[in-house]
Amino acid sequence: MNQYLTAEQYRAAGGKIPQATDETLNEWLVRASSKIDTLTFGRINVDRLTAFQKDLLEAACRYQADYLYEADETGMAGISSWSVPDISISYGDKEGSDKWYEEQRISMDALECLNRSGLTWRGV
Repeated sequence: MNQYLTAEQYRAAGGKIPQATDETLNEWLVRASSKIDTLTFGRINVDRLTAFQKDLLEAACRYQADYLYEADETGMAGISSWSVPDISISYGDKEGSDKWYEEQRISMDALECLNRSGLTWRGV
Protein backbone atom coordinates (compact mmCIF):
# COMPACT_ATOMS: atom_id res chain seq x y z
CA MET A 1 0.00 0.00 0.00
CA ASN A 2 1.36 3.40 -0.97
CA GLN A 3 1.52 6.30 1.44
CA TYR A 4 2.28 9.59 -0.25
CA LEU A 5 2.77 11.72 2.86
CA THR A 6 4.41 11.02 6.23
CA ALA A 7 2.93 12.10 9.55
CA GLU A 8 5.77 14.61 9.94
CA GLN A 9 5.11 16.14 6.50
CA TYR A 10 1.39 16.24 7.24
CA ARG A 11 1.90 18.20 10.46
CA ALA A 12 4.42 20.56 8.82
CA ALA A 13 1.90 21.31 6.04
CA GLY A 14 -0.78 22.27 8.56
CA GLY A 15 -3.03 19.22 8.42
CA LYS A 16 -6.30 19.43 10.36
CA ILE A 17 -6.32 16.12 12.24
CA PRO A 18 -5.73 17.30 15.84
CA GLN A 19 -3.28 15.81 18.31
CA ALA A 20 -3.04 12.42 16.65
CA THR A 21 -0.21 9.97 17.20
CA ASP A 22 2.00 9.07 14.25
CA GLU A 23 0.29 5.69 14.10
CA THR A 24 -3.19 7.25 13.88
CA LEU A 25 -2.07 9.82 11.31
CA ASN A 26 -0.47 7.12 9.21
CA GLU A 27 -3.77 5.20 9.18
CA TRP A 28 -5.57 8.28 7.83
CA LEU A 29 -2.79 8.96 5.33
CA VAL A 30 -2.88 5.37 4.05
CA ARG A 31 -6.67 5.67 3.57
CA ALA A 32 -6.17 8.97 1.74
CA SER A 33 -3.42 7.48 -0.42
CA SER A 34 -5.70 4.57 -1.31
CA LYS A 35 -8.36 7.00 -2.58
CA ILE A 36 -5.67 8.80 -4.58
CA ASP A 37 -4.56 5.51 -6.11
CA THR A 38 -8.15 4.91 -7.20
CA LEU A 39 -8.37 8.34 -8.82
CA THR A 40 -5.03 7.91 -10.62
CA PHE A 41 -5.69 4.33 -11.73
CA GLY A 42 -2.84 3.06 -9.53
CA ARG A 43 -0.23 4.44 -11.91
CA ILE A 44 1.76 6.75 -9.62
CA ASN A 45 5.50 6.16 -9.62
CA VAL A 46 6.80 8.74 -7.14
CA ASP A 47 10.38 8.37 -8.41
CA ARG A 48 9.34 9.63 -11.86
CA LEU A 49 7.32 12.65 -10.73
CA THR A 50 8.52 16.22 -11.09
CA ALA A 51 8.90 18.38 -7.98
CA PHE A 52 5.69 20.18 -9.00
CA GLN A 53 3.78 16.89 -9.25
CA LYS A 54 5.17 15.67 -5.90
CA ASP A 55 4.08 18.88 -4.19
CA LEU A 56 0.57 18.54 -5.62
CA LEU A 57 0.42 14.84 -4.71
CA GLU A 58 1.38 15.61 -1.11
CA ALA A 59 -1.20 18.42 -0.94
CA ALA A 60 -3.85 16.07 -2.37
CA CYS A 61 -3.01 13.46 0.27
CA ARG A 62 -3.30 16.05 3.05
CA TYR A 63 -6.63 17.37 1.73
CA GLN A 64 -8.00 13.85 1.34
CA ALA A 65 -6.93 12.78 4.84
CA ASP A 66 -8.54 15.91 6.32
CA TYR A 67 -11.71 15.26 4.32
CA LEU A 68 -12.00 11.62 5.43
CA TYR A 69 -11.30 12.53 9.05
CA GLU A 70 -13.88 15.33 9.10
CA ALA A 71 -16.51 13.14 7.43
CA ASP A 72 -15.99 10.43 10.05
CA GLU A 73 -15.82 12.85 13.00
CA THR A 74 -18.99 14.70 12.06
CA GLY A 75 -20.88 11.50 11.28
CA MET A 76 -21.65 12.84 7.82
CA ALA A 77 -20.03 9.91 6.04
CA GLY A 78 -22.52 8.31 3.68
CA ILE A 79 -25.25 10.89 4.27
CA SER A 80 -26.62 12.19 0.99
CA SER A 81 -29.10 14.71 2.42
CA TRP A 82 -30.64 15.93 5.64
CA SER A 83 -33.13 18.57 6.68
CA VAL A 84 -34.15 20.45 9.80
CA PRO A 85 -36.47 20.89 11.80
CA ASP A 86 -38.20 17.66 10.81
CA ILE A 87 -34.86 15.85 10.91
CA SER A 88 -35.00 13.79 7.76
CA ILE A 89 -31.74 12.03 6.86
CA SER A 90 -31.05 10.12 3.64
CA TYR A 91 -28.18 7.69 3.16
CA GLY A 92 -26.70 6.40 -0.06
CA ASP A 93 -26.50 7.77 -3.57
CA LYS A 94 -27.90 11.14 -4.46
CA GLU A 95 -30.40 10.58 -7.19
CA GLY A 96 -29.28 12.38 -10.32
CA SER A 97 -26.20 13.77 -8.57
CA ASP A 98 -23.38 15.10 -10.68
CA LYS A 99 -21.15 15.28 -7.61
CA TRP A 100 -19.79 11.75 -7.80
CA TYR A 101 -16.74 12.84 -5.78
CA GLU A 102 -19.00 13.42 -2.75
CA GLU A 103 -20.59 10.01 -3.14
CA GLN A 104 -17.15 8.42 -3.34
CA ARG A 105 -15.90 10.46 -0.34
CA ILE A 106 -13.32 12.34 -2.37
CA SER A 107 -12.15 15.82 -1.45
CA MET A 108 -12.73 18.33 -4.22
CA ASP A 109 -9.48 20.07 -3.18
CA ALA A 110 -7.58 16.79 -3.52
CA LEU A 111 -9.14 16.11 -6.91
CA GLU A 112 -8.18 19.59 -8.13
CA CYS A 113 -4.56 19.02 -7.05
CA LEU A 114 -4.45 15.70 -8.86
CA ASN A 115 -6.00 17.19 -12.00
CA ARG A 116 -3.47 20.05 -12.00
CA SER A 117 -0.61 17.56 -11.63
CA GLY A 118 -1.75 15.57 -14.66
CA LEU A 119 -1.93 12.38 -12.60
CA THR A 120 -5.59 11.77 -13.42
CA TRP A 121 -5.03 12.01 -17.17
CA ARG A 122 -6.20 8.86 -18.94
CA GLY A 123 -4.00 9.29 -21.98
CA VAL A 124 -6.86 9.10 -24.42
